[in-house]
Amino acid sequence: MYPSTAVFAACKHLKLKVDKQKLLEQSCLKKSAFDTLAAELMKMAEKVAPQTKRIAKKRTHVLMDIMENQIKEAEKKSMKALQATEEESQENPEDYEDWKKRIISEST
Repeated sequence: MYPSTAVFAACKHLKLKVDKQKLLEQSCLKKSAFDTLAAELMKMAEKVAPQTKRIAKKRTHVLMDIMENQIKEAEKKSMKALQATEEESQENPEDYEDWKKRIISEST
């Protein structure tokens, strides 16, 4: 009787969802008796642990923000490296046939 109503009252105090019907069945009480006992226990819960409003703090950098910044920086670096290799390949165009001859001559 008391444990199930205490669980219900505690869950309501903490703003957690709980199946009232299951607790009512476990307590073997009528609905009106369950409700009155739960109301009294909720009053006691408020006296024992009053709910305080949470003060909003400034958002600090969390791990995900730091990781996103590092990923963006890495992408920028890789794009710069890719552009540099493209510029090098454009500066030094080598014909396929010349390249093929050079590789064959180096291997022998």
